[in-house]
Amino acid sequence: MAEQALIQFKADRKLKEETTKIFASLGFDMSTALRMFLVKARQVRGLPFDAIINERDLNFPKITNDTKTTATNIRTNVDDSQENSTD
Repeated sequence: MAEQALIQFKADRKLKEETTKIFASLGFDMSTALRMFLVKARQVRGLPFDAIINERDLNFPKITNDTKTTATNIRTNVDDSQENSTD
């Protein structure tokens, strides 16, 4: 067995109580469920679920065709400069 490491974090009491019941109904304790989360995150090399930002809740400007064109031009210029490099 691999060497164990302690992970601690704080969570809302109600959230902990509710998720403890959910995990228990699945036959897991909290530690097992969190370990499963970590294993899955390692397997998928990221969060094991979609992490989506709802644009209407943010103050960021929407991506427009002008923004996409600017991003494409920046990428093209970077690509061109790398091709012209004599390193």
